[in-house]
Amino acid sequence: MTGEVTPPEVSPLEVMRATYPRIDVRQALLVDTGTVVTGGGVSLRIDTTLHLLAIMLGPDVAAETARILEYNRAWRTNRDAFAPVTEA
Repeated sequence: MTGEVTPPEVSPLEVMRATYPRIDVRQALLVDTGTVVTGGGVSLRIDTTLHLLAIMLGPDVAAETARILEYNRAWRTNRDAFAPVTEA
């Protein structure tokens, strides 16, 4: 160690809010406005894909895909922690 002080980590959401004040930035599993769907974080992109599969091909296809990916528990946990924001 050289004794250097690292600045505190800045939340990407706070950076986005500061940089683009006209954008409604939300902390959510995903945001679906009906025309735009966004999801945050690496694993939450899987949740966003499962959401799109449910919309396009039905909830059974999304559930089976989550099962095949061995992602059932994570998907359920993420939905409980961060409810999707749907505005369609």
